[in-house]
Amino acid sequence: MLSVEFNPGSSRYSGGLPKKVEGAVSAEEAQSRQVSLSSARDAAGVAAVSADTDVIETQKQAYKVPERSSPLTERDLMDVLFKLQKAPNAENKQVLASMIQHGIAATAQAMDDIETLMKGQKDGNVLESAVVSYSKGLKNSKTVNLLSSFFANDIQMSDRFSKLQQSLSQFSNFLSAHQGLMDSGLHTGVASIIQQLSEDLKRLTKKSDTAELPFLNRGQSLKDLKAFSDFLGGLDYRLSKSKSNLADVSAFRSGLAQLKRAVGSSIDALASQLVLSKNSEFLSQLSDIFAFWQVPNPMAAARKSIDVLMKKKKHSKETVIDPENTRIVLRFETPELGEVAVIIDLDKNKMSYVFETSSGETKQFVTEMSADLKDRMDTLNYDLVSLKTVVKEQKIDLKEYLLPTFDLDKLHRIITEA
Repeated sequence: MLSVEFNPGSSRYSGGLPKKVEGAVSAEEAQSRQVSLSSARDAAGVAAVSADTDVIETQKQAYKVPERSSPLTERDLMDVLFKLQKAPNAENKQVLASMIQHGIAATAQAMDDIETLMKGQKDGNVLESAVVSYSKGLKNSKTVNLLSSFFANDIQMSDRFSKLQQSLSQFSNFLSAHQGLMDSGLHTGVASIIQQLSEDLKRLTKKSDTAELPFLNRGQSLKDLKAFSDFLGGLDYRLSKSKSNLADVSAFRSGLAQLKRAVGSSIDALASQLVLSKNSEFLSQLSDIFAFWQVPNPMAAARKSIDVLMKKKKHSKETVIDPENTRIVLRFETPELGEVAVIIDLDKNKMSYVFETSSGETKQFVTEMSADLKDRMDTLNYDLVSLKTVVKEQKIDLKEYLLPTFDLDKLHRIITEA
């Protein structure tokens, strides 16, 4: 029987196989935090992951089988692949290793589903994107595309909204120049919708001296943008039947298509946040789980975003936040401070702060402003009980919070000997 020790978020899988673990621990030490990776002995040959340590203890007592621990090796992966009737090639080893890392039961069906998700995908991080998508119960290629963009750091809400603003402005000029392509009532209605959406986006991306975060109701925003995209599609279909000047119609439809792409890009950015906020179906019970937002940074003139994570209630399938007991992680950048991460722990009216920065000057600034922060918290009836500043060369990795994993370099198997 194989068992693995759980160490969430301390190592990321980068496409290679796990290294051998130095210094195997004793069976008693390995039992402290473990899930079961059992080799099934039926015709299907299934190796499954289970978090039920009580079952493991019951089996040990019933059979009184001596155990010894050993690092998880490439040979272990090959043995599982043979039992699953899968070729022990490099690609299958990587798929299986990634599945184990994300706590997915190592079954032939799961491998087939993940391989299907990977087919036709050309962007980077395809394997991890497919495995994460499967772990969240989302078995479609669109989700894989969204996750690939996230892993490539290609989803920036502020940038997407800024481009949408530009497209709205350009399309507004098209409307003014081609009023004769539609009746006055429709023209007025389209112009009104464009103006309202432009004003809403300006409020979100406007530079401000305050640090108020313009949180979005993502569900409603997605519905509104999807409805707008469908409206643009209907308008395009109507113009395709127009008897007006073909050159004017073609130019207008081209501008319409550009706007529709910008809307679609913003929809993808919002949808990716929902995907990343969805619980893993395999590891959620073993670690803290976070909901994720990305909003335009009102404190930066350039196209910058603020990453916001909030710890969800345990065993909550939906995004449920306990406002009196949670952890908030902020990652942002300003011209004065550079890139900063702030970790806030909230326990009723007590707050603790940890500031992470790569700049010694920023650390000094935060230290000098700590008294002012305490006064501001007092005004809001919060008690600032702790404040630390840490200088770190590497920026905070959101994946450690959003996508907890097993550390493959620290997995150990428990070998049952008759």
